[in-house]
Amino acid sequence: MEKLSLNSSWEIMEAPLQAGLEEGETYLVAKEKDLVGDVPGDVNDSLVKSGCLPEPLVGTNFEKFRWVQERSWWYRKRFVLPEAWQNSAAIELSLAGLDVHADIWLNGCYLGHQASSFYPFVQDVKAKLFPGQENVVLVRLTTGRERFAEANDFSLTKTVPTEAERGYQERGEKERIFLRKPAYVWGWDWAPQLATCGITGDVELKALAESEIRDLVLNTTLAENEAKIKAVVELEHFTRFDSARATVILSLTDEAGKRFSAKKQDLFVASGLNYYELELTVPEPELWWPNGSGSQHLYTVQVEATVDGLQLTYPAFRYGIRTVQLDNQPGRFRFLVNGQPLFLKGGNWVPPDSLYGRITSEKVAHLVGEAAEANFNCLRLWGGGRFELDAFYDACDELGILVWHDFMSACAPLPAHLEWFRREFSLEAEFQIKRLRNRACLLLWCGNNEVADMCHDSGINADPGWELYHRLLPRLVRALSPQIPYWPTSPYGGKGS
Repeated sequence: MEKLSLNSSWEIMEAPLQAGLEEGETYLVAKEKDLVGDVPGDVNDSLVKSGCLPEPLVGTNFEKFRWVQERSWWYRKRFVLPEAWQNSAAIELSLAGLDVHADIWLNGCYLGHQASSFYPFVQDVKAKLFPGQENVVLVRLTTGRERFAEANDFSLTKTVPTEAERGYQERGEKERIFLRKPAYVWGWDWAPQLATCGITGDVELKALAESEIRDLVLNTTLAENEAKIKAVVELEHFTRFDSARATVILSLTDEAGKRFSAKKQDLFVASGLNYYELELTVPEPELWWPNGSGSQHLYTVQVEATVDGLQLTYPAFRYGIRTVQLDNQPGRFRFLVNGQPLFLKGGNWVPPDSLYGRITSEKVAHLVGEAAEANFNCLRLWGGGRFELDAFYDACDELGILVWHDFMSACAPLPAHLEWFRREFSLEAEFQIKRLRNRACLLLWCGNNEVADMCHDSGINADPGWELYHRLLPRLVRALSPQIPYWPTSPYGGKGS
């Protein structure tokens, strides 16, 4: 697999909120740019850097950004595709962190709509590209506020009790529940209303060979003086009818350079997706322990395959050999790491900037480092924020910070009666579980933050998101990441929960 990054400078054009799909051809090439902005980035930050607006987090400057919500913002990128890529089996365009309700064009072809910022838009675009020539990607974005009109017809937003009846202050715009983006940007009890808008993740093209290793999931079991590592390798073969034969090798290398491996040969490769199971044993393993309980030993994991002579390599990553368990026997709620009970010491993690598109990996790693220096061994990633940058989980793996991980739902009933909403919630959950399931730091998946408690206190008898937290998510976690415990909400447990 070869990659071409489309990050860095993009042209940004401002337009009326009503400018929609019919305007795509105009903005593709003809419209002059109004700004140049970074990707990953946020149009609010681009306006600051251009001198159009002041820093929003000084005083009440955030109020000067309200008009950004009433406009549409068009991101444009011109690039030249390597000529050699025309021989690829497929070329995927991936855009992460589209914030939010994005429409995407490539060379005048409308690719589709993305309704969530919590998983990437991915599409095979080989037939729409011009190798060796200029190509143009165009993305229409808004803060999502124009969708609030749809929310006004939703009974939940009409029947939610008043602040006096509820007994606590409303967290931001109540219509935020319709938008699959970080909820806190609409205002919270600790954050101003500063609605984000931009491409807040990486944009890249991937040239795929006739076969590619797509995914890898690992599961550890510990016995006396040894660890058994079970792996499932996902391999995709892009031919329509032809089969092939493959050899697959899994290896773990410790920090001293000692290597452990497993190999399977003469495997049948069918068109489409194939799954291969491998198992290896690591005698006297160096275990990964939380901060303060031991060292954070990380093995380097590699998977290689040969498919009819084609050499494939999956990106190497670091992996901690450890187990986690939730003990919720009567009268208990505790975690065991490597079979040992652990006293959790930590805090709540929220995005460290109102404009999360401008948060750097360096800033995130520094903050996690400060938590470790303060003797934290756990951070709870809050459900009103976002699934974090890779740098967050890298730092937690390296420093022994366990992560209690909420799915993105906090302090409000979600409109799960809507089919499109359930679909988006499911797609983002599946993507993020697969993305994070091999992390040593991952302690628990939690369905939401305080939703059941809020519904109970507010007199809402039936949470419309109940099916998400008590059926959909447990099923996904069990199927995709059975080694990580699941808990439906917090607080939860006992009568009245």
